[in-house]
Amino acid sequence: MQNSTPQFRVFKVKFLGPTNHKGARIGISEPRAKNLEGIKSRKVVSYDYAIGNIVSQGVKELEDMGFNVTGYGAIDEDSYIIMCDNWGEDFVEIK
Repeated sequence: MQNSTPQFRVFKVKFLGPTNHKGARIGISEPRAKNLEGIKSRKVVSYDYAIGNIVSQGVKELEDMGFNVTGYGAIDEDSYIIMCDNWGEDFVEIK
């Protein structure tokens, strides 16, 4: 029996609060890719107050990098996952 459930790449989006030296930011990471040599697995960008939502900003950042966003979900109150289907020839790295 073959599993027909689609497989997605999972990206974690987390709010990173301001510090004494840096403003508010969001972190976008692909936990599965951190062990792959030569593949960047994390990006941190300034929080966009005009967007005002880390999920919306995370989706925008990933789409701007060429990812095909297929969905998202909450992990806990300050972390979310965004799912993308870029595999094989369509494989895209975090830039």
